[in-house]
Order: sequence, then C-alpha cells, then structure tokens
Amino acid sequence: MAPSFDLGAVDAAAGIWLNRLQRQDLPGCALLEAARRREASARQHAEALAKAEQGRANLATEYLAKEKVLHEHRLKLLDESKAAVGSEQRLRADAEAALAAAMRQLQEAREALALEASARRSAEEVLKKQSHKVEELEAVLQEDETLAILDEFREKSESQRRQIALLRKQLEASEEEASSTAAALQEVRSEFAAKQQQWLSEN
Repeated sequence: MAPSFDLGAVDAAAGIWLNRLQRQDLPGCALLEAARRREASARQHAEALAKAEQGRANLATEYLAKEKVLHEHRLKLLDESKAAVGSEQRLRADAEAALAAAMRQLQEAREALALEASARRSAEEVLKKQSHKVEELEAVLQEDETLAILDEFREKSESQRRQIALLRKQLEASEEEASSTAAALQEVRSEFAAKQQQWLSEN
C-alpha cells in the first residue's frame, strides 16, 4: 500500500522551504513566485497521490468486499460440501448395511440350498431303498401270483383227477352193466336158438 500524504504537513514543509529561500538574499517576488509554483506543484502532486491513495483504498475496499462475498460463498460451499459428505456417508452406511443384509441373505440362501441338497440326497437314498423294497415286494407278489396259479392248477388237477376217477368208476360200472347185459343177451339168444331149434324139430 502507498504511503498517505497530509496536506497540512505539505504546507508546513512549503513554509519552511520559503523561510530558507528568504535567508538566501533572493528578490522577494521571485522567491515568492518560485515558492508558489513549488507549492502548487507539491499540492498537485499531493492531490494526485491522495487521489491515487483514495483509488487504492477504494480498490482495497472493493477487493475486501469481493473477498467477503467469496468467503461467504466459500463458507456456503463448505457447508454444502459438509452436507453432501454427510449425505454420502449416510448413503454409504445405508449401502454397507444393505450389502451386509444381502450377504447374510446370500449366506442363508446358500445354507438353505445346502440343506435342500442334503435333504434331496436323503430323499433319493430313501427313494432308492423304497424302490428296492418295491422291487422285492413285486418279486414276492409275482411269486405269490405264481404260487396262486400253481395252487389253482393243483386244484384243477385234483378236480380233473376226481372227475377222471369218477368217470373210471362210471365206466367200470358201465362195463359191468354191459357185461351183464351181454351175458343176459347171450342167454336170451341161447334160449331163442334153443326154442327155435325145438320149434323147427316139432314142425
């Protein structure tokens, strides 16, 4: 910052300078004119310096005002950044919580899948054993059916045997009856032949 100038101090310095000039035996008018010129030049210079200083002060004030606005804007941005960071932290915490929950659900799903696979293997083993039992039962049933068929065949065979035996008895009875009938017929024929011979001999 440029140094400030006091007009009173300038006037005092000009007075001192005029006193010094008066002690040098110069003509009064010439000294006074020179002093006035120097004073006017000094005054103009001082006014220019004061104007420049005022301009610098105005620039400094404007700069400070702008800096204040920028500072307030930076504070606002900082607050917004803090709010954004807080929101991001909350979102990250929520995301981490959701991720942890998803990992737990995934682990539970894996455990459930493992249990389901184990249960499926157990069910397949049970089904395999049941299939073997069913096959054995089917074999037993087939054997039972075979035995039932054999029993039925035996019953039919026994029935046929009984029928054959009955037929044999009936046949034997018929043969005996036929033999008796043949003997009786032979006897009748013999009697008829004898009577016929007797009748022929009488005639």
